[in-house]
Amino acid sequence: MHSTTKNSIERKANPGSFSFLIWTAFSTGLFILYFDKVLPDPAQLPRQIAIGIMTTILGIYFYQKFKNQTFNIHYAGIALIGWWITMAFLIPKALVEVDARVEFLRHGLSVAYFIVMVNLFKTTSLDERHLSTLYISSALIISMVALFQILLLLKKEDFFMQMYSVQSVIGHKNLVSGALLITLPWMYYIFRYSELNNRVFGLAGFWSSLIVIGLLRTRAAWVGLFLALLILAPNALRWMRSSRQIELNYKRILPFTLAAITLIGSIYISRHQIIDPTNLNHRIKFWKNSIEMFKENPFGVGAGNWQFWFPKYGVEGMNTSVMDGETVLPQPHNDFLWVLTESGIVGFLFFIAFWVLVLFTAYSIYKSSADDLLKRQMLIALLSMVAYLGFSFFDFPLERPEIQLLVLTTAAFVVSKSTKGFIKLPAWSAFVFVGVALSSSYSGYQKLKSEKISVKVLEANARQDARRIIPLAESALSNYFVVDRVGNTMYYYMGLGYMAQQNWPKMKEMFDKALELTPYHFISMNQMGNFYKAQNDLLMAREWYIKALKIAPRYTAALLNKSEVEHKLGYHNDALNTLNLVYEPKWEMPQYQAKIHKIIKYSLRAIAASGDYPRGLIPFFQNTPPSILENDQLLVQHYIDFLKQRKAQLQKQNLHPTH
Repeated sequence: MHSTTKNSIERKANPGSFSFLIWTAFSTGLFILYFDKVLPDPAQLPRQIAIGIMTTILGIYFYQKFKNQTFNIHYAGIALIGWWITMAFLIPKALVEVDARVEFLRHGLSVAYFIVMVNLFKTTSLDERHLSTLYISSALIISMVALFQILLLLKKEDFFMQMYSVQSVIGHKNLVSGALLITLPWMYYIFRYSELNNRVFGLAGFWSSLIVIGLLRTRAAWVGLFLALLILAPNALRWMRSSRQIELNYKRILPFTLAAITLIGSIYISRHQIIDPTNLNHRIKFWKNSIEMFKENPFGVGAGNWQFWFPKYGVEGMNTSVMDGETVLPQPHNDFLWVLTESGIVGFLFFIAFWVLVLFTAYSIYKSSADDLLKRQMLIALLSMVAYLGFSFFDFPLERPEIQLLVLTTAAFVVSKSTKGFIKLPAWSAFVFVGVALSSSYSGYQKLKSEKISVKVLEANARQDARRIIPLAESALSNYFVVDRVGNTMYYYMGLGYMAQQNWPKMKEMFDKALELTPYHFISMNQMGNFYKAQNDLLMAREWYIKALKIAPRYTAALLNKSEVEHKLGYHNDALNTLNLVYEPKWEMPQYQAKIHKIIKYSLRAIAASGDYPRGLIPFFQNTPPSILENDQLLVQHYIDFLKQRKAQLQKQNLHPTH
């Protein structure tokens, strides 16, 4: 083995076998056991609870073993605490204080875990073998489960399209790639420099991770991998120019060449997807809205509150599920913008300072250390963290506690190797972070209980079981939960329950509460319009539908409701124009078809009877004999055919404009 320095793994004092066994069991169990299939996201809250409990145990362990020593906080840790404390000041001003408080506690777990781990690495209670165990377990479990899921897809014709269903044990295709990006450089380190019994696992983890990253074709992962490979370019050139090392070049460069081939191959396979700008256009819309949000709230909207402000800036141009309120966007698919909008400019600067300090520490040690193995570890850490940060620019790994555990373990390992930049505190200071970790676990547990009830609320709502919706939604409300995974408040569901019971005063009370909490929730606006429609106050109902459509101009339910009240008000041409904005595929859906057909036939007959034809409908009435006007089915079909012909003519004119 080419090194003038003995392997530092061999030089370390052998850690206690019991602690090593516990760490191995936790590392493996984290990605297998912590699931609750009842939840919409079966892993996030259970893993938050588990990591919080583990951090608590590690903090207590540190104090018991080192109570006569100091507890060290690096400047990077101070920056991370600064980011976290910024969120605390924003809680009272947040639209939804409950979510601001719960998310503040969730991020507190990252702070506590990082600072406790720095101290455990610094005192050598944990060393690179514990780190290796965590990454081997993570990489193998995540990649093997993903490969198994991919194998099951081989039978299907649209193999690559079905890749979106591959979630492994993470819960989202993109985040599977993100987790493997963090561990990939460490897999190389383990099979090149670790103890012999670990090298086989490192090699298996490296190859399986590369294959999964290549097959999943996550563009954010390409960015991270590309940035990591850029870091290696100067080293690769030095190796190639050194005649003394030429015989070893292939051993060093081959794995990274294969990583480059994976990146290029994945891009080639996905070349048609790359040409399609739809996904990128959606992200750009998320980002533009986020920038507008920041301009209006430069000091932040509060943790967890991005999703409540986002609709204010409009959802037009996004996919139909977002515009119909079926899909909620909890973050902007860019962790940096997420931090900027929620914690404001002050919190953002602290967050950036944390990563700058960690990366600078790794680079400084890499450049100055005389220990060859430590230099390699710092280079590997740089690759891992830069890949993660590149990935974060296009995705949302900050949401996942298990991914934060992976990347912050690397960050803590790096900082622990520094000999400067620490503030020394009494050992009992560890209990501050033990308390933070426990609070995060408790918050996660309380939210988990409410989320389980919210699943039953959704089931009762799907069955239109008003008798159960109201008490279930009331019982789900707590100091830790008020908005569910699809962005609806529990007051919204209670309003639906009272509407089914035709208890109009209570319905309005609930939707007033829902809109007080989430004033840009266009689905609640639509339901408020339904309240006024039930009261036969059609003008006020129309105003509420217009409010909803200002945010989501193609929101199907609001368009149909607005069209219906316009027909009743005698605004027949407006009713048809509003109806024309509904996406064509929706016209054939059974839940909408009856209302659409009713509006068409009654509005057209009312216009025909008046004899005052709107300009756009003159050709229609000129080519519609009385026999068609009198037949419901023929009239509806004739109007639909007319709209298709008009659309085709407009498209033809756009393709061949006349000058």
